[in-house]
Amino acid sequence: MEKHKDGKGDVNFDDRTKLLLELRATAENQFDKQIVYLAGGGLVFSIGFVKDILGVNKVPDCKILLFGVWICFAVSLIVNLFSYLTSSKASNYQLNSNKKKSDTFDSLTKILNTTSIITLLLGIILLIWFSIINF
Repeated sequence: MEKHKDGKGDVNFDDRTKLLLELRATAENQFDKQIVYLAGGGLVFSIGFVKDILGVNKVPDCKILLFGVWICFAVSLIVNLFSYLTSSKASNYQLNSNKKKSDTFDSLTKILNTTSIITLLLGIILLIWFSIINF
């Protein structure tokens, strides 16, 4: 078994790999949680903004921006949900030694995660724009 020095003594390469995989899984889990928190929070904030700040009797200016905000946040949440499924499929195929299908679903997961980030950021930008116009 390959060994290396890391300043704390000899560490088994397999242990290092296991640690790196655990760190990556934790980071991916945190990423998914942050997307859900931010997109869900943005939806709640935007609804509250219209209801509490503008009031129920005032028609907001540029309603199309508000609809865009809601669509972006909803798409971000839905796409993030699908990325859970594709990530799970990629892991299952990897465990079954089907590298080609695993790589396909891994690539799809990356695309879905990127889409989730882009729609989240677009939703935030539209929410700020909507808030400036209506405040």
